[in-house]
Amino acid sequence: MGSMINDLQTRIAELENYVNQFGENFNGLAKRCFDEEWKKRLSFIPQAETFFGLLSALVIDTKDVWKQGRIRYYTPLMQKPGVEVKKLPWAYPVSAMGAFDDSGLFWVPPAGSTVSLLFENGSRHSAFYIGTIWTRARPPSWGRQPIKEYDDIHRGHRGGYIIGTDEVDVLPQWNTENYNGVDVTEKSRETIETDPEAWKKLTFPNIYGFKTPQKHMLKLVDGDYNCSHKHKRIELLSSCGNWLLFKDDHMREFKPRGEYQKCDTETKDCDIKTANSPYFKHKNELRPWNGPETPQNNKCELKQSGIQMLSISGHTFFMDDSVEKPKGVDVNSSDDKNENAGGHPGCPWERSMKPFDFGCNDVYKGRFAIISATGHRIELNDEESKSKVRSEYNGIKLLTAAGNKIFLNDHQINETTAGKERGIHMESTSKHTIDLVDEELEQTIPIRQGSKKDGDEKGGKPIAKAKKAYVKIRSGYGLEIKMEDKDSQEETKEQSIQITAPQKDNTDRGPHILRMQEKKDGAGMVFLKVGGNYICMTYDNHTTIVGDKDKNPADRAVFASRHSMIVTEKYYMNSAETHLFKAKKHILLMAGEDCYTGGGDGAKSACMAPVLCFTEKGITISDRVYVSASKDAQCASLFHLTPFHQCESKPDPNAPK
Repeated sequence: MGSMINDLQTRIAELENYVNQFGENFNGLAKRCFDEEWKKRLSFIPQAETFFGLLSALVIDTKDVWKQGRIRYYTPLMQKPGVEVKKLPWAYPVSAMGAFDDSGLFWVPPAGSTVSLLFENGSRHSAFYIGTIWTRARPPSWGRQPIKEYDDIHRGHRGGYIIGTDEVDVLPQWNTENYNGVDVTEKSRETIETDPEAWKKLTFPNIYGFKTPQKHMLKLVDGDYNCSHKHKRIELLSSCGNWLLFKDDHMREFKPRGEYQKCDTETKDCDIKTANSPYFKHKNELRPWNGPETPQNNKCELKQSGIQMLSISGHTFFMDDSVEKPKGVDVNSSDDKNENAGGHPGCPWERSMKPFDFGCNDVYKGRFAIISATGHRIELNDEESKSKVRSEYNGIKLLTAAGNKIFLNDHQINETTAGKERGIHMESTSKHTIDLVDEELEQTIPIRQGSKKDGDEKGGKPIAKAKKAYVKIRSGYGLEIKMEDKDSQEETKEQSIQITAPQKDNTDRGPHILRMQEKKDGAGMVFLKVGGNYICMTYDNHTTIVGDKDKNPADRAVFASRHSMIVTEKYYMNSAETHLFKAKKHILLMAGEDCYTGGGDGAKSACMAPVLCFTEKGITISDRVYVSASKDAQCASLFHLTPFHQCESKPDPNAPK
């Protein structure tokens, strides 16, 4: 072995000597050739330094005077640390989605980013950057190169990480959520790789998209492949919180910071209520679920699939596609033959090619709502109580923040009959209400279809065929007008209108009620109950007509529990075939004012005296009936009393012959 080494050393020495001699000979030849004649004929260009392959560099400056997306870069292989920014070379962008005429993908990596460079024909003067590189940490040598642009516009504003390191986090966006775990060290990586349970917890990468340094983001989530595409969705979020969500996962409500329930990769079973990820990277991504922290604090309301938009202050609208019992189980997407899955296990790719599924029991709970930042609300609710039957909450609701409300309700008890809430309901902030109720309306509505389509009538056409319809207007105090189309809206039954004043604090006298009720045969009714005084006052005549003399003679009765009085200034006539005056004590017939009442004011009244009656006793002075006569009335004697005298009958000259 020793002799072999000695031979090699000898051979190397001979080669070195040969090279040195060749160099000296070549130099001599070059000197002899470079006379005036050769200098005219030949020119030597020194070969430039070349770089082939991929080179990493640090972005130092992005202000490009030519506005072409160029960057100044630094790499220890080409520059010394501390080199002046203006002396750094430029690199041109290479776009994977390039175009021309103001189009294509333009994405300049911010200062501080690590980029990959390629050099055209290996020339260091023709550098192109083809993308950025995420690293766990930058090489120490790069830290010696100052980055003024980063210090001026980024440093001190890179906070807000839930998982990650503020200011110096250079890992990919969403990496912790994407792999379902926190960032790891070399030591913890070894633990994960040797721990079966920790290894099961890792997910396949399923989040795609981009995020700017200011945290604007487009996030495309295919969902956890281990858990039947859990949390499949698209999110578009501005840095300050304007947000748009397209949610495809109909099996689970998504609460990013909710309690995490580990998915068992053997049984493929996940808890659909708590299977949420605690591994969000940055705080601004939680804003849609935590709300803008205003008093109203609107936030994500999608429990199943749907769309929602949310503004910074909390204005929001959402389109909720929920069903009562979503079809599918939390199994691996390839297991589409599971008996309980109904061919729809979770959120696989195959589901995107099928029509919308109304769930296991075919009961829809969808709704569309617009809610302002301070609580005004417009809601279109398609909720069903059972398959194809609209619930008591089904309809359109308008609600102000203070509580003014209009509800257009399509409640049904079956596919053809309206429920008790069907109609229009209005309520003011002081509880004034107007109710137009169409209960038990016999109306056929197209199944899950709107009122019109392409100009043709397709929905329910209004018809007057309700059996328990009514209109009610009520004040906040309780004053009420109610019009009931009882039993029918087509023929007369017992329809009525009633006006009620409750007098709710006057429990002794009760309410005022005026009720007018119809009847098909016989007498209808107008009922007036007065919980106090009843006063009728007219400026002109007041006429009361009871019945019809020829067609329907009718009676009139007045019952007074105490006094009854009629006062007429001029003429009072009471005409009847027979008059009956009945009193328990006295009857007074008073006319004239001839006698002083005895008061000091000189007032006069009728002069009263009892009448004479023929009784079984003979002629008696009545102690029940009194009449009046003036002082000038003629005096009667016994001569005038001839009860047994037979008077001759004389015909009435005015009687018809």
